[in-house]
Amino acid sequence: MVNIALIIGTSSYGKDILSKAPWVSKLDSNHHVFVASRVKPKSHLNDDLKILIGDEEFDKINSAFDNLSRNAKMTFLYDSQFLHEYSEKEKEDMEKWLGISFRYISSFSRLFYDRSKYKDSRNQNKLNDYIVGLISFYKNFFIENDVDLMINTLEDTTFSVVSFFTARRLGIKVVSIFPSRFPKPGFSFNENFNEVLFWNDKTTNIDTVRQLYSSKTITGEKVLSENVKYWKFKSIPRRLDSIRYLYRYNKFKKNLLKKYPEEFYCFYNQNIMDIIYKYLIGLIRISLIKLVIKDPNLNDNFFFFPLHYTADAQITFKEPMLDQIDLCKKISRALPNNCNLYIKPHPHYFGSDTNFKEIYGLSKFTNIKIIHPSVPPQNLIKNAVGVITINSTSGFEALIMETPVISFGHDFYCKEDLCFIVRDLNELSEILLKILNGEGKSKEYITKFICSTHVNTIFISNYEEPSDEDWTKIANGFDKMLSSI
Repeated sequence: MVNIALIIGTSSYGKDILSKAPWVSKLDSNHHVFVASRVKPKSHLNDDLKILIGDEEFDKINSAFDNLSRNAKMTFLYDSQFLHEYSEKEKEDMEKWLGISFRYISSFSRLFYDRSKYKDSRNQNKLNDYIVGLISFYKNFFIENDVDLMINTLEDTTFSVVSFFTARRLGIKVVSIFPSRFPKPGFSFNENFNEVLFWNDKTTNIDTVRQLYSSKTITGEKVLSENVKYWKFKSIPRRLDSIRYLYRYNKFKKNLLKKYPEEFYCFYNQNIMDIIYKYLIGLIRISLIKLVIKDPNLNDNFFFFPLHYTADAQITFKEPMLDQIDLCKKISRALPNNCNLYIKPHPHYFGSDTNFKEIYGLSKFTNIKIIHPSVPPQNLIKNAVGVITINSTSGFEALIMETPVISFGHDFYCKEDLCFIVRDLNELSEILLKILNGEGKSKEYITKFICSTHVNTIFISNYEEPSDEDWTKIANGFDKMLSSI
């Protein structure tokens, strides 16, 4: 028997329950599930939200809460007595207990923290009160329910981040249900967001895995298709719908804040001018980036660096101290003669998420080429001397395609036995030369890791609407995983 904690409310209005709750009812009945939820159905799932998101999604979320409450013990943040002002001594003591600074973990939030200015838009003193309240809430919740294992997804909201560090401080195992890194919908189980849990002793061969890449790699086709439509000029009239949405969003938020002032830390501020500004800036960036784009020469000696989406939790949560642009400059400095760095913005966003001034600055380096976001990464990976990444899926794909990988990150594949891991930038130049001189990691070990990751991935029909059978497969896999750890 395992006591499992599930965190709900890491998204603004609780949509995360749709991916966390459906499989709980299918778990072995010997396990006990305890839910810590920020979202309280009677308060959050109101008429304002129904108007905001529509009947269909509202009913799904409502139904998910009903289903979860029948299969788990629910504890709601706003029913607790922990959210209040604390003395400076209490805040200092709690920060010491947690063992990590509040300023640091609050800086993960993409909603409130400006990484370019190193500035949080929230009042730090009040934010610290909120963080102490969250730690106290989670600490009490974990201990009272004798929790063995916490389940959460990779989110950079303060509500979510604090749950992770509190659980870790108490020695509770944190498991995430992580989207597949293969070009096929599925999930794997990860510990601490960086370690694949191997629970399935089945086997496969590398050719079976490589066949998945015969026609495509992971691009998130639905997201890509939606973004193509979003950035077309003919979609501008539809942006007027944003005005209606914004009015409804702010009404829902305003009424919720009257009841729960701390909800301020979970909802971003939006106004119509911000929406217009961001859209126009995106269009300008997409247009301007064409000025610095160069065609890749696949016969070049080059390393390939795929840029992360700038607001990706793989960066904001897992690598908050790394700056991709600054890193590219340092790589350029370390590169040997007659070797280039090919940098490609994220394919979903066409350069709309990257500061053009920074990209333009990179393009002026004689050994850097900016590659169009739409260029298939497969072509670049296969022909590169090596792939340099932080936590990008391209790094894992490079391992599959037998291209050496240099990593600055902490993703599940970023291990010394698989990649060249850089923790000291002074070693980067030597590592680059090692790869150019033909040094590499054990192909046998890499193949074994890839195949193990594949058989420990639970493949499903689709991400948007997983079937009942899909949820059963996930629950069965979770039960087997629990019995193996």
